[in-house]
Amino acid sequence: MSKIDLSGRSHKALEIVLGGHVEPLPRKGAVIHSQNGGGDYKVTENFCTCPDFQYRGGNICKHVRAYRVFKTLEKADCESELGDSDE
Repeated sequence: MSKIDLSGRSHKALEIVLGGHVEPLPRKGAVIHSQNGGGDYKVTENFCTCPDFQYRGGNICKHVRAYRVFKTLEKADCESELGDSDE
């Protein structure tokens, strides 16, 4: 069994999701509310308006990671609900 690296941006991404800082947008993406009150960032699977994403030339920031985790959990919840209705 391999270990998941939860250091750095991955750990912060989980904190963002668990802290309720992800607000899905109606069509695509989400708004991620800053944990420290520093602003809101528009995020998709591969883009973020935060300074870290812009500075690092498109390398994945904690907000994009958080959005991906959020979407994965959202999908798992939907699949779970579909599975529950079959019983």
